[in-house]
Amino acid sequence: MQGDQPSFDRDCLAAPSETRFTIRFNNEDASEHNIEIFDQPAGQGNQLFSGDVFVGPKIVVYTVKPLAAGQYYFRCAIHPNLMHGTLTAAPLP
Repeated sequence: MQGDQPSFDRDCLAAPSETRFTIRFNNEDASEHNIEIFDQPAGQGNQLFSGDVFVGPKIVVYTVKPLAAGQYYFRCAIHPNLMHGTLTAAPLP
């Protein structure tokens, strides 16, 4: 969380395409948070992943199924207007 409003510490993530990957979520405050991944911006379209909501301070490691190469949208289900960003899945070199 940055400042007084909930926020992720980054607004872009990268992951290998076609490969299962993990997201390490360090919730440093006492609020409920999670992460969801969609195939369209602003949480429109298909939800491809939804991690369990949890209260911090706590670290949770989410395992995400393989995604095709492309751009995806991630957000917190509890704070979708404040906590969101872009996830890029790309082939490994």
